[in-house]
Amino acid sequence: MAKVKVNPMDKFKEKTSDVKPSAFVTESLIKSEIIILPELKDLIPALAEDESKQLEENLIKYGIKDPLSVWETDVITVLNGLEANSPSHELFANLDNDSTVYVLFDGHNRYGIAKEKNLDFKVNKMNFNGLSEVKDYMIDYQLGRRNLTPEQVSYLRGLKYNELKKAGKASGKSVKEKINVAEELAQEFDVTPRTIKRDGEFAEGMDKLTPEFKKDVLSGKSKLAKKDVQALKSATPDAPIDSMESVLKLLKEQEAEPEVEQDPQYLQKEDELVDSTFSNYVDSEDSISAIQTDPNQFDAFNLDEFKDDSQQSTLIENSESADIQEAEPVLTVEEIEGDLKQLFEQHLSKDVLIQIINKAGELLNLRD
Repeated sequence: MAKVKVNPMDKFKEKTSDVKPSAFVTESLIKSEIIILPELKDLIPALAEDESKQLEENLIKYGIKDPLSVWETDVITVLNGLEANSPSHELFANLDNDSTVYVLFDGHNRYGIAKEKNLDFKVNKMNFNGLSEVKDYMIDYQLGRRNLTPEQVSYLRGLKYNELKKAGKASGKSVKEKINVAEELAQEFDVTPRTIKRDGEFAEGMDKLTPEFKKDVLSGKSKLAKKDVQALKSATPDAPIDSMESVLKLLKEQEAEPEVEQDPQYLQKEDELVDSTFSNYVDSEDSISAIQTDPNQFDAFNLDEFKDDSQQSTLIENSESADIQEAEPVLTVEEIEGDLKQLFEQHLSKDVLIQIINKAGELLNLRD
């Protein structure tokens, strides 16, 4: 009987099957499988050219001291947090839903330099319940930095507001709870609820720009007015906008579009809905106590009767998201003064001085 030849590697694998991988092997595996999610990378304000160059020089000279942070999760958890039309779905196309993945959420700039210059780094694993929780963590971390421009601060506050609104909508929160999102963030950042809502519009508009143009606007390099970015909220460009000229052209075309005449019966129902839901609460000093006494009052008006056609469904959606606002200038004197105050607290570089001049011009125009 012929003797079966045994592969030495098979015997080695059999003997070592119970051996846990070392920390070094585990970290090396994680570093080789790090995933860059655009939805997270885009939350990080881009570095200016001189900042990027200085960071690269420091990392090459001193090494990467602080670990890069990754979110340890599974594929299905990430997919559940992505928009249905997000290109990021392709990143997980060849993976099983229960596969473990490591998504980078802190250290994007350092990671890019490390890959390019073949620099070593350590990793720090963290757990989150979902993508929205990761975003919230990242936004709070970025807002804690001292060298942000007013545009970056507004954008990050707006992202936080929009993410919390989206999370509230998904969980079926009431109108009252959605209104409180702006109020809670206003207290947290020492601004008005209206400022927070405008920040949300600014963030929506910013996300319709190309990455490079977005970087210029947030750094203060572009002179695109904040009110023009906010106006992009309702715009539907065919592709990401790459210049101030394209923004102004799109807004001009948007203004030129004829208004659609709405059905009088629909308008009457809209007035009834607004009056019934908000008149006794939003603008009165007794609103909080009234809600606490009878929290079901917001739901007293039967919304289901308005779900018969697409126009009426849109009305309900808009009222539930508490986006009904009074018409007034997009940017207030107080907000511009706040931006100027933040700028004066920074190092007065050439870019910062240009931003101060631009903001001062906006302030003069409003006061005139």
